[in-house]
Amino acid sequence: MKNGDSYEIHPTGFDLGDSRISVDMDVVVPKKSVVTVRNDRGGITVSDMATDVTVSTQNGDIEINDTTGNVDVSIQKGDVKVTDTKGDVKVSGHGGEVEVVNATGSLTVDGEFYSSMRADKIAKGIRFISQRTDLTLSQLGGHFEKSSGNLEIADASGITLQMTRNCGEGQITDRGENPNQSPAFNSVYVVPAVNLIPVQMRLFTRVTFDQPRAHGFP
Repeated sequence: MKNGDSYEIHPTGFDLGDSRISVDMDVVVPKKSVVTVRNDRGGITVSDMATDVTVSTQNGDIEINDTTGNVDVSIQKGDVKVTDTKGDVKVSGHGGEVEVVNATGSLTVDGEFYSSMRADKIAKGIRFISQRTDLTLSQLGGHFEKSSGNLEIADASGITLQMTRNCGEGQITDRGENPNQSPAFNSVYVVPAVNLIPVQMRLFTRVTFDQPRAHGFP
């Protein structure tokens, strides 16, 4: 269906309000088409596009790979995986796992994602915003992973971390010392050592920064 300068694709011949009906669609478009996908329920996969990609779903997994433009994902329930993109990546909403690997732009995750969040090789850094956390990495050459109670950062620069919910402020040094907070229950691993990581602690749960001996730290 033509709509102005674009085309819309809708399945026909079905009562889409009937939960017993499912439709699988394989859509092939020119590589330089600007793609927008909106779906209420079900998984979405987009690959090999040379322009911006915008995808949203209420319930389902999203996978996007081999794109040249920016990627914008909105999700309410499900997992997100984005690999090999030459642009910025934004993931917003609610969901489970988020994994982004090998982006020449930046990564912004804005929302509540309750399972693990992993990122590798994000050239222009990461911004992660939730009700409890505001984390910025200006560049990630290695690995970032957030899981329940733990945060691991390897080979990153420009690290700032803010934990919300009022409970004082402090700074974490490269020896894992926080002058304004007592020892914590959760752990943050930063590899390699950095001189100073500015942190605002506003948590009922406290946090320490550790450096595993396996990486040669004292």
